Amino acid sequence: NAGLLADRVYRLTRGGLYLNTEIFNVDSGQTMRMISSDGVERKPVIFQYPTGTGANPHRPPGNLFVLRGGNLELSNVIVTGYFEPIDTNLNNVQGGLINTTQPGCSITIDGCILTNINGQHVRTGSASQTVKITNTIFANMGALTSSNLGAGKGLDLREASCDSLILVNNTFVNYQDRPVRHYNFGNPLAGTGNINYCLIDHNSFINGMSFHGLLSLGNVGS
Repeated sequence: NAGLLADRVYRLTRGGLYLNTEIFNVDSGQTMRMISSDGVERKPVIFQYPTGTGANPHRPPGNLFVLRGGNLELSNVIVTGYFEPIDTNLNNVQGGLINTTQPGCSITIDGCILTNINGQHVRTGSASQTVKITNTIFANMGALTSSNLGAGKGLDLREASCDSLILVNNTFVNYQDRPVRHYNFGNPLAGTGNINYCLIDHNSFINGMSFHGLLSLGNVGS
């Protein structure tokens, strides 16, 4: 439709399986809204599926969503970084599920399960507005087959400013590195962009290696 319509909502079917081979780019002024239909069946599952092209035909897309100044609202869905029914696809698990490449993005996630990546489930590579994640499970972060011990995080704010970071009632399980990374390890004296408002409340951290620590926040406001 030459871009996302302003009122567009993508509603996925409970119990449904979805195979993704492309990256959804969300530009400035747009909002990608993806939610589950009502019901009690299993939440819909999105598999990052092998693209079948290039030097490695078993490699899935590196992200599901890339926010190029746009926003994301994700509710009650499951996203996994590889096509799990074929065990060997784990050898090609990719870096992440959500990334930003332009400033001004907001990310809202509620009631989801994000699992199976070698890097981080959510990364803001540029200054963000609001990152609000509630009632969500972050699972299986990191894969030494295709990355290293410095990867395997829940959220990587990558030294960029964030107006509001809100993490409430989430579970982080099976992670190699930090559940939340913001501190500038590459150049500590340079500092990081501020997290102006930060709320981390009622989260559970389970079975983590924490190779570089637990909460690596850097500069924070209130």
